[in-house]
Order: sequence, then structure tokens, then C-alpha cells
Amino acid sequence: MNTLEKCHSNISINLIKLETLAFHHPFTQQIDVIFPSECTELEGALTKLYTKYARGKANLAQIFTAGPGFVRSYVQSTPRDAASQEAQNEDVWCIDTRGILTLCACKETYERLGLVGQKMPFKHQSGERYVISLPLHENTESTAVQARRRNALESWDMGPSPQEPSNGVWDVVYCSAAALPAGPTVIHNVDCEKTHLENIWIPSPISILPRPQSKQEEELEDWEHDVAALFEWVGMAGFHAQRLQANDRVDPFVALYEPPSPNRVGNVSHLRWRGLLSPTFVQSVIDASVTYLQATKPHSTSVSEPFVAITAHGITNSPVVYLPQPRVGSKRNRKNTAPASDLPPPPPPPAHLPRRDGEDTRCLILTRSEAGDVKSILVEAVGQWDARWG
Repeated sequence: MNTLEKCHSNISINLIKLETLAFHHPFTQQIDVIFPSECTELEGALTKLYTKYARGKANLAQIFTAGPGFVRSYVQSTPRDAASQEAQNEDVWCIDTRGILTLCACKETYERLGLVGQKMPFKHQSGERYVISLPLHENTESTAVQARRRNALESWDMGPSPQEPSNGVWDVVYCSAAALPAGPTVIHNVDCEKTHLENIWIPSPISILPRPQSKQEEELEDWEHDVAALFEWVGMAGFHAQRLQANDRVDPFVALYEPPSPNRVGNVSHLRWRGLLSPTFVQSVIDASVTYLQATKPHSTSVSEPFVAITAHGITNSPVVYLPQPRVGSKRNRKNTAPASDLPPPPPPPAHLPRRDGEDTRCLILTRSEAGDVKSILVEAVGQWDARWG
């Protein structure tokens, strides 16, 4: 009998750097946005947002050789063999927004490659796993080192062993319209999916007080209960749960649900984007929501307490899912970032065991206070084999 995986969670209140929040997460596969339907201007702004991603074939050694010319393509590898997609011990790689190629390999592959890496600190049924980081920027390694790494990647492209040869290419999905070295490329458009939920219980997120500063355990437990109830409502709204209907008359012996208080009955809009979503696109959703709340003055709309709930799901079979210090500044200098070679090396991403059934979810709730400023509550959840918080 399979047991549920342990998850780790973290709550952040009133984030200072909302304008760079999305860039900590290089790979996102789905975004859900929920808000009162009366926020028509917000709905109009968000439904205009769209993006695209590509699928194709790639030769890893050629990508490494291309280096700087491929840094801008956000690449996420998938197994070469469809049968191995569900295997827990598959070798995977990704190129994140830092321009670093990260490989996650089993012990046999790691020893055969002969590249220097680090053993992952997790004990898992898939056995020992190793992570290798290879920068793709110019002038980061000597010519001899680059040649040795390229030869190792060519060997990896050819298959796990001489007895199991490969055609030398990987199936990849990436956030770029550029052609891959092994082509061809198929472009997928990601448009907004829109749903309206009518006559449901809607909570008041602004009623959630700041985290208690006192050391009284009871106050903190009450606050955590209220926050958990609020995010539970967001999750149920994303699933269009019948329990949220104001006229729901379920047998209390079958299911019992009480929405967060205070609440009201009304309509909400649910917008969704699915596909490989770049950090830039995810940030555009956050920016549009913040801009709307900042521009909406108290009592100037039919929504007395507007809020936006943004839930994002990461791609968990990537060796990198979180960047402590992404290569992005504020809105003001995003386009004027210094060359990577002029910047100090960023801290390494936390260890993460790539698994298709892993957990990497974050939910951001934005509200507007009586003073007109934007307040935020962020809850993040990761799986058992993720060292983001130790």
C-alpha cells in the first residue's frame, strides 16, 4: 500500500519583491487565477495574455557547443523513450534562465560520464542520484574543459551503453521559437481558458490579520487555521467543487464544509493557462493583478474587497525547480541586466529529486488594504525530496 508523500510548506506575508517573484521558478506547467467576477477590468487584462512553447528534438552535445547562442531558450528535457517516462530512475537535464545546463543522472550514468558533480542528499527507492552543473556562458571554462565535457555529453547522447544505443537526440520542450539543433520544432500556443462559477460562497481575504507577533501559541494556531481555510477555498474553487455552491444541501454524514468567515454569496471567474510557461509570462500575470489592485480605489467599484488568487504548478521532473537568486532585477532594470560574466556566481539551487509525481505548488493571494496598498500571502508546498527549506 502506497503512503502519501510528506510535504513541506512555507508561508510568507506581504512580500517585498512581488515584481521578481516568478523568476525564482524557471519551469511552470499551469497557472490558475481566481477573483470575483465583478473585477471586469482585471478579467479583460488577463484574458489578453497568451504565450507559446515548442517541442522538438535536441542533441545535447550540440546545444552545449552552441552555448551562449542557446542560453535564452528555456529547455526542459524529457526521456528519449516513452516507456521510461514513468521510471523513477530516469536521467534528465534542463537549461534554466541562468544559462546553466543541469544534469541529474543515476550512479551508473554519472560514473560513465566522468564529469564532476554532487551526490544528492536523499535516500530514495530510485537509488543514488548525482547533479552536474555546466555553465553555457562564454569564457566560463577553458577550452580543454569544454572539450572534455562535450565528449562526455556526446557519449550520453548515444545511449546508456553500447548494448543500448540511441539515435543521439532528446525529446525536449522549451520556451523559445528558435529551431533546435536536431529539429524539427512544433509550436504550441497557450491561450487563456475561462470559467465562471455562480452563486458560491466567497471569503474575505482582507480579513486575515497579519501573523501574530506574540509568542502565544493559541493565537498563532488560530491564525494558521484561518490561513489554511482560505487557501483550502482557493483550491476548491480551482476544482469547481460543488461544496462551494450556496444552495448545496449535501448530507452532513457524507461531506461537511464551512467556508471561511466572513463570506458572501457571489460569482467568481477562473482563468487557466496550461503548457510550459516561462517566468516572464507568469510574472506578467502577477504584474497585471497588482496593477489592477493598485488602480482600484476603495469604494470605487462594486467589489468592496477585491482579491486575486494565483496558483502555479511547477514541473517536478526537472533537476532545477527553484532559483534562490534569479538573474533578474526589478521592473526598472529587467532589460538592462549586466552581462552574466560581469556578475558574481549566484547561489546554487536547492537539491531536488526529479519525479513526475512530485510536488511543487505555490499560491499567492493579493488583496487591497483600506489604505490602498497591496497585501500578499504566499503559501508554497514542495515534496519530501526537496531541500528548499532544509
